[in-house]
Amino acid sequence: MDKVTIRKKYLDLRINYDKNRRVKYSDIISESFYDLYKEYDVFLLYMASNGEVDLSLLFSLLWDYGKRVYLPVVDGDDLEFYLYEKRSQLKVDKFGIKIPITSNRFNIELDNNSRIVVGIPGIAFGLDYNRIGYGKGYYDRYLRNKSLGEFVGIAYDFQVLDALPADENDVKLDQIVTEIKII
Repeated sequence: MDKVTIRKKYLDLRINYDKNRRVKYSDIISESFYDLYKEYDVFLLYMASNGEVDLSLLFSLLWDYGKRVYLPVVDGDDLEFYLYEKRSQLKVDKFGIKIPITSNRFNIELDNNSRIVVGIPGIAFGLDYNRIGYGKGYYDRYLRNKSLGEFVGIAYDFQVLDALPADENDVKLDQIVTEIKII
C-alpha cells in the first residue's frame, strides 16, 4: 500500500476505534511511556485529536514529578513547541487541536544539558521505525534539524504494521510505545 492508502485506512480505523478501549489503552501507554522515560527532564508531547492516544495521565505524572512538558504549535510551515503546565490556558488552533496560550517556547540551546524525549503521534507506524502522519511533514522538518534525544512513536497496537513506505524526508523513530509492547 502507498502512503495515501495507508493514511486513509488507518486514520479511519483510529477515529472509529472503540472509545472504552481508547481510554483504557491510553492510560496503559501513558504509564509505560512514563516508566521508560521518567529520568528525562523535558518532554515534547502532543494534545490528542482525531482518536490519537490521549496523554492526559502522562501529563499528570510528569507534572507531579516536576518535569517540563511542551506541546506543538503550527506556525505557517513550521512546528514549534510551547510550555504546557498544569494550569496553562489552552485555545483551539486552525486544525481543531488544543494548544497552550504562552510565549514560553522550547529552546534547545537553553536545554542543552537536559535529557529530552519527543513523543510523536501518527496514523500508522512500522516495525522499521517509520511513521505516517497527516502528510504535511511538520514533525519531519522539525526533527530533522534538531539533536533532541529520543524520538518515540505513541500508538495503539493496531496502528503498527510490518513496514511503511518512506522517503529521504522521513525521520525514523527510535522507539514505539503501544498498549501491548515497546518496539
